[in-house]
Amino acid sequence: MVVFQDAQGLVFYPACQIASLTPTFPGRWRVVACDGTVGYCWGLPEGPWVRLGESRVAPQFLTLEGMDAGGWGHGACALEPVTFEPAAGDESIWAWRKGEWLTDQGPVAADLSEEEVLRLHPDMRLARRGFCFNVRRLRRLLRAPGSDVVLVFDNGERQLVRFEGLDVLRSALGLEDLFCLGNQALWTYHLRDFPFELNACDGDRLRALFPDLRELIGNFLWQAIAYRRQGLDLEYGSQIRGYWYFPLCPAVFRAGFVTRRDKEQARLIYEEMLGWMVGEERLFDYSDLGFEEDEVHFRHYGSLPVVLMVEKKSLVKRVESLLDLGVCALCTGGTPRLISSEYFAKGLLRVHSGPIVVIAYVDYDPGGWWAARTLVSQLRRFGVECELVPRYLVEPGRFSPEELGLYAMPLDEDDPRADGWFAETGGIGGERRVIYANSLRPAERVRAALVEMLGQCNL
Repeated sequence: MVVFQDAQGLVFYPACQIASLTPTFPGRWRVVACDGTVGYCWGLPEGPWVRLGESRVAPQFLTLEGMDAGGWGHGACALEPVTFEPAAGDESIWAWRKGEWLTDQGPVAADLSEEEVLRLHPDMRLARRGFCFNVRRLRRLLRAPGSDVVLVFDNGERQLVRFEGLDVLRSALGLEDLFCLGNQALWTYHLRDFPFELNACDGDRLRALFPDLRELIGNFLWQAIAYRRQGLDLEYGSQIRGYWYFPLCPAVFRAGFVTRRDKEQARLIYEEMLGWMVGEERLFDYSDLGFEEDEVHFRHYGSLPVVLMVEKKSLVKRVESLLDLGVCALCTGGTPRLISSEYFAKGLLRVHSGPIVVIAYVDYDPGGWWAARTLVSQLRRFGVECELVPRYLVEPGRFSPEELGLYAMPLDEDDPRADGWFAETGGIGGERRVIYANSLRPAERVRAALVEMLGQCNL
């Protein structure tokens, strides 16, 4: 039995009904059944399939051109059909219910206990007390309201299994999860392959393929990655905004998901999803899409495994005067953008393979604190080893009481991060005040503070 997953849930087919299995990103196998059902599994199932290109196929289910029922081509096929072992037992039986066999012709009396059914019939599985099913006849598991499960058999019969009995069913099928194989994030928006270019589809076809805007966006991005992995350049946009303008925005309009009035909202959903797919779920990187940074403020790779992060473009010249100390440096221009952190991290890893210390040259306020910690989180996302909490260059102790009296500002109470920041830092002398990084001057004081911090890094 081959177990795979499609948009509806888990699918079960005998190996003898699988037409092709093809490796696909990110490490899963695309499964195409002889009836055209398409899904994915992790790991290559056992079976007598023969290799055709990268795929494993049953030639009897392919056209002479090597096309399977899902529409994928595997190259010209002149191979002999493969032979599968015939099924054992009575295939007309699809289940047992206390006191009777359930067959395609109707119920038949069965004077067997539940234990005897399971012992004498290897293909029978326990779904719940008093009901066993032929696993070779099972085709789908569907989620029902309340987390119950519906078993769907190849003859169209359905049986409900209540939530409280799912542990029994899970054990009987040898599955960790009855609703998902592998990475759940791949199924949140049903990310899958297509044997045709989505950008060439008209609006009717796009609406038939995708029930909502987010699934369309996710699959357009997914296909763009697939094409790049195949070495295909379809001249899609090479920046986040550029990809929105082509091919995504015209497709979204064509499918009828947005109008001109709510176009900007759709663009924000796209950027939100992109950040989720790259940042939170780590399904791919921006570089996998071929996206380039649309704005690079300043970056430098030095000899020391130390990153000096500067929050403001107005302080870049001051940071440039510190590069002789050997530090790496990055200007984020506010809260770091994930795409900028990705490219900086990849450059950093080419220079330094070990732990990195992050020193944040940022405002002593919630925004600076948040920007620095965001950078740390993003660098760790892309494989840079660094402490969870950065070290801060600008703190009240670096100013005289007179300077604090002159330059400190009231904490912005409208900032939702204000209370958390004050609880952690104590503000300035216990007061809800902040001070900007620009106030630490002249340049010699900034250098002295950085030298002091470098001495504490045990480099």
